[in-house]
Amino acid sequence: MAYLVFSDGRIPLRGIEMHGTFFRPDIWVAGALVKKGYLTVDESAEEFLVTQTGWAFVAETLEGLGT
Repeated sequence: MAYLVFSDGRIPLRGIEMHGTFFRPDIWVAGALVKKGYLTVDESAEEFLVTQTGWAFVAETLEGLGT
């Protein structure tokens, strides 16, 4: 979820740079999210993109945390 806050749903494959350091999504977690349909890979832009299903999962998770 933190990656989404900082990336607006477009996560660079190389990671998100903050203060000269790259924070990279764990390859196993990213792979699982792609398999579930929550992320897709845009190879030409070198980014993970959050899908509609992924955003629905985020909304559902945040809603669950609020109860």
